Amino acid sequence: MIVLNNIAILYSKEKKFNKATDYFLKAYLIAKDDKDQLKIGLYGMNLGNLENDKNNPKKARKYFAESLPLLKKYKQYLVMAEI
Repeated sequence: MIVLNNIAILYSKEKKFNKATDYFLKAYLIAKDDKDQLKIGLYGMNLGNLENDKNNPKKARKYFAESLPLLKKYKQYLVMAEI
């Protein structure tokens, strides 16, 4: 998951949003399969940020709405999400 997420970050920095989406989604879906609440929240935030970069605020809002409640238990990550 972590490697997939990192690859996605690199693609997003290069503005290769479709490739970034593919890799973020793979990491996100693995986290969901593993029921890893922290990673679901983090990768969901990444997907939300990417959708904002792609000018898709409705899709971004969907990811943020799912992610923020999951990150409330992890105050250090929630602070980063709210910046």
